[in-house]
Amino acid sequence: PDGGSVAVTCERIGKPYTDIPSNLVIPEKVFNSRRKYDVKEIDNYAFQSCEVIESVVIPNTVTKIGETAFMYCKSLKSIEIPNVISIGAHAFSCCYGLDYVVLGNGLTDIADNTFYECSALKQLIIPNSVISIGKHAFFSCDSLKTIDIPNTVTTIGDYAFSGCSNLTNVEISTKRKGVCTVLGRYEVLSAAISSMYHDIQKIERMEMEKFGLKGPHVQCMLALRESPKGMTS
Repeated sequence: PDGGSVAVTCERIGKPYTDIPSNLVIPEKVFNSRRKYDVKEIDNYAFQSCEVIESVVIPNTVTKIGETAFMYCKSLKSIEIPNVISIGAHAFSCCYGLDYVVLGNGLTDIADNTFYECSALKQLIIPNSVISIGKHAFFSCDSLKTIDIPNTVTTIGDYAFSGCSNLTNVEISTKRKGVCTVLGRYEVLSAAISSMYHDIQKIERMEMEKFGLKGPHVQCMLALRESPKGMTS
């Protein structure tokens, strides 16, 4: 007989993971005492700091991922989230190897710090069901090059895309104006200025190297540019 629903939870706080496979498949159902339970939720902290996980398959029965559920899963490279409605804050923070994410069409909010410092993430499609993007949601995702923000999004939190120094293509619907468009344009401008600054530094180094100036010489030239009257020890 059916026994209701259960959450994948954590019993290893402060202890190492020893029996989690690298390619993790979360089941749709679990059985106990001849009863079957639908797996509906991945609890807070469930796989936090589990460095052996490289990929995760989440079944359609799961509708919620808790806070910091996969935070610091440094080897995690890919995850598909087909039917999840709610993802908690910091759920994938500091998953430095994460480069492939598929978000399902039921998700309504991308919470604060969800993909904070996911530095390998290059591309993400935000589904049309999303209405808000939280603070620092993609902070320092410095490999992120393109993102499409649908017209359903009405709120973008502070610094949602700050530190995304390689972000060059942002599609923002013109159907919704106001806070979404203003903040979206600010984040794009911030990323563009950061990219231009790095390009200028690179050109300066290349030009100085043409004259045989390297290492300390380049630093001295830059310092003299800032202080034309000379330097004092």
